[in-house]
Order: sequence, then C-alpha cells, then structure tokens
Amino acid sequence: MAFRIVYTEFWNDPKVMEDMTPEDKYFYLYLLTNPCTNMIGIYRIVKKQMAFDLGYSIESINSLMTRFINTHKLVVYNDETKEICIKNYGKYNLNKGGKPMIDCIKKDLGNVVDKTLIKEIVTNVKNASIKQLIEEYLSAINNVSLDDTYTNQNEINNDTYNVSDKKINFEGMAQTGEFDDTLPISGQNHNPITYNHNPKSNNQYPNTITNNNESFVVVDEKDMINIYAHFQKCGFIGSAKLKEFIDADIKVFGANWMMEAATECVKRGKINNYGYLSGILQNWQTKGRDESKARVKNDNIVKPLRFNNFEAREYDYDSLEKKLLGWDK
Repeated sequence: MAFRIVYTEFWNDPKVMEDMTPEDKYFYLYLLTNPCTNMIGIYRIVKKQMAFDLGYSIESINSLMTRFINTHKLVVYNDETKEICIKNYGKYNLNKGGKPMIDCIKKDLGNVVDKTLIKEIVTNVKNASIKQLIEEYLSAINNVSLDDTYTNQNEINNDTYNVSDKKINFEGMAQTGEFDDTLPISGQNHNPITYNHNPKSNNQYPNTITNNNESFVVVDEKDMINIYAHFQKCGFIGSAKLKEFIDADIKVFGANWMMEAATECVKRGKINNYGYLSGILQNWQTKGRDESKARVKNDNIVKPLRFNNFEAREYDYDSLEKKLLGWDK
C-alpha cells in the first residue's frame, strides 16, 4: 500500500497559517495524500473524483481549485489532460535520493502527459541529484524536439539520442539508456508508435497489417464496444480522452491485450490509471505477455517454511470434549 509523508512543518508554514481557511487546509492535505498521488506531485485526477472523496459539490471543488491556482498559486491544473501539479511538492518530498527513489521518479516522469508541468516542480527540489535528473529529462525532451503529439517522425526513428555526450535513462522513455520506439502516453493526442525491430512483437498480434515499418491490428466494431464496456467495468472513468487513448492503443495491441491489461490494473490496485496500463502493455510487448505475467505470479508465491515437512498433529476431538467436560473420569 502506498503512503505519503506529511511533515509537521506543514502547519507552521506561514502561507498555511495566515492565508488558508480551514477548508483550504483540508483540501490541501487531500491534494498531498489522495490515492492518485505519486512521487513527483504531478498526477491525473478529475474534479468529480475530488468531489466524491471529499463530499463536496462540483461547484465547491471549482471554487477551491480557482483559489489554489490564482490566489495561493500552489497548484497548476490542465483541464485537457486532467493533470494537477503541486508546485512545492519537491520541497519536502524530493529531498532523499537512492536507487528506489530515482526509479520511481523516472517512472512518474514518463507518465506525465503535459510535460510543461514538470518545469513547475524543479525550482523547489533541494536534492541536487534529483534536481539534475529532472533538468536532464527536460533537456532531453527539448533537444530531441519531441512535441506533445510526436509529429516529428524523422527524429523518433533514431533509437538513441545523446544529451551532453551521455545517454539519459528514463523509465517509460528508455530502459537501457536509449529512447524506446514506443513512448508512453504524452500530449493531447495519444499516438503510440510501434516498430518491428523487436522479435517478440512481430508475431504476437492477430490480424496485423504492416506498413512503413509500423504494425497495426485490425479491430472490428464489436471489439470496440466490448472493450469500452470492459474498461468502465474495471473502474476507468469514461471520457473523450480515454476513448482517444483506447482507439490509438487497440490498433497496436489488440482487444484481448487491452482488456487483460485493464483487468491487471484492477488486480494491482491501479484503477483508472491509464499510464500504468500503458506500461503493462509495453512490458508484454517487449518481454512477452506470458513471461511478464509468470514473473508477477512467481513473485506472489510464498516460500515454504522449514516446518512444512512436518505433519500436523491429529486430535481425537470426541476424546478432548470428554476430558473438558470431565466425563473421562
């Protein structure tokens, strides 16, 4: 289960003490600790979910968001991607390094759709290594000229890009120091691009059409209806943006993979997290679906204890009952 740390200094912050109402403080704590949060303070959440979690009306949520954006200037919200950025999140939460922390940050950076939000958190990051990582990530995006819709195909066709003569290794964009051909969700128009240089991805998709080194799956109308219904059943909130993402990915991965990935999200507690679903699909494509699922299954197997070889003691329950009642005397 994920957890978020709230420092006691939160209550001593001058802005919190002097400028915020009790309702503001409650809302701010919610933004810092709700189930949609991640390690970098940029995550996707819809206002309806805020209203449901807090018991407020949509009008109250809109009023609070306006106050936090324009008056307190603590958050930025993108209405198109439904992503919120807590500007000073890195002040207290991104102050310790280490490989697990770095890996989580890389993963969350790769899941951000509106990359401009990342600039908002850099200034408040105190840890030098983490700050350098985020700055290099932004530099890598600018240097390779990747826009939100990935329209510059000539640059994407290259397997690697160098920034200041060294390779940048980012979760979701690269696994081995190189930019992957299939990038995670990014921009208003999600347009996954898959190239057939990976042997495991050449023959695993049914009804595949290959054109100009791109692989697409033929999907009929019935499959589309079934997958929309399955996503809603798995807790994904129906929206035009979700439909756009599904329409793009189903042509690459097929209906069965999409529906199984949605089910995996439910099993792993990642409900309504399309970025996580996209990562599952990419892992299945790269490593093979059966191998990836087997790895997760094996991780959950309980190792036998040293007492497993001993037989359990057997009792005569009728005899025990007589002894307890004193009838054996």
